[in-house]
Amino acid sequence: MGMFLLVGVAVVLFVLASTRTKEYGKVSRYTIALDEEAAAYVRENQERDEKRRVVKTCIGVFLCIFSVVPSMGSGLCRNLFVKAILDSSVLFIAGIGVYLLVSGSSLKNRYQELAKATANYEREQSTNTSTATKPIYEKKKVPAFAIVLIVIFGVLVLSLGAIIPFAVYHNNINLKVRESEIQTETVMPGETMNDPIENITVDADAMELTLEVTDEVEEPEFVYYGEASRKPTIDDKNGVINIESRQHGIRFHFPFGNITEKCTLTVKIPTSMYENTKMNLTLDAGDVHLTGIPNGEIVADLDAGNLIVSECTLDNIKIDADAGNVELKNNHIKAVEAEVDAGNFEMHFDGPKGAYAYDLSADLGNVSINDEKHAGVESEYKVEKDANAAGYEDYRQVKVEADLGNIEIHTK
Repeated sequence: MGMFLLVGVAVVLFVLASTRTKEYGKVSRYTIALDEEAAAYVRENQERDEKRRVVKTCIGVFLCIFSVVPSMGSGLCRNLFVKAILDSSVLFIAGIGVYLLVSGSSLKNRYQELAKATANYEREQSTNTSTATKPIYEKKKVPAFAIVLIVIFGVLVLSLGAIIPFAVYHNNINLKVRESEIQTETVMPGETMNDPIENITVDADAMELTLEVTDEVEEPEFVYYGEASRKPTIDDKNGVINIESRQHGIRFHFPFGNITEKCTLTVKIPTSMYENTKMNLTLDAGDVHLTGIPNGEIVADLDAGNLIVSECTLDNIKIDADAGNVELKNNHIKAVEAEVDAGNFEMHFDGPKGAYAYDLSADLGNVSINDEKHAGVESEYKVEKDANAAGYEDYRQVKVEADLGNIEIHTK
């Protein structure tokens, strides 16, 4: 509620700033002739308002820089309400800064319009007398040193915001709190202990995920490290595992050096329970590590983060990565399909090159398969599957599209 209130106030400030342009907006529509006494009065007010404009500009620049500072400290706050207020305060503070900048600039522009509207009178007077009248408007600028000092101060504030949380972390002030928040959740008997897992769904906004299928555990195990407020909800029943970690609503957060923001979830699944499982991963930010998956299929949608898949045997995998690298290491995957907007795709396969058909394309990047390299704009590589690749009859295609990044395929 507090966040929406601040957003509303920020919008009101933007609207009020825009209305300032109308205060003297109609002056330039008319031809105005001012006598010297009236012109002197305008000059006197202009000098006074010019000082006010300089102050508004300096304060406005400072507030625009300072607006991210409260958000930097929200990572150290445990109260969710206060944290939301700090995160969203960037709009409120920036709104005040923009209001001051726009109103100050509008004040200057109106005097300029008034000077243009009375220019004819000034020119007429100068032709009728030997001494020209004093200009009705004298342009002044904000002192350069003031802007430089404000920018330097802003940089120092932002730098301290990055350094302080880092120092706090290394002084173990925050580390003790973090250790107390490490939580282990184990699926209790009677839920899916003896049932095969049919589906695994992960939906998270910001989290590092490690998922491994192993014989080291006899039941699914979930180990979370991070803030209690961001702890994922885990639902495991009827052969379906749902993991969700999302903070609903609009958040503006600038953690900078606050490395304590990291949240990780490690999931271990017993090999005996993993049978042709379908896995669907959706993450806004965070790296994903998948290891030892013996079968099934994977669909991964990552906005920002790297995907590493190793030692897996899959029927197919489909990847959509907006910003981040994709690496497939020592896997046996019958079909690979990937779209990478900004990042590299790398695949290491211990089988023959002819096991797959290849459809590889990079708009800005190189495409290489073993020692064969295709460089330049809109690089492409297409080849059919080798029908004589014994033992790989079920392998189909590797299709990769990269907008900005390289594609590398390494085979035996």
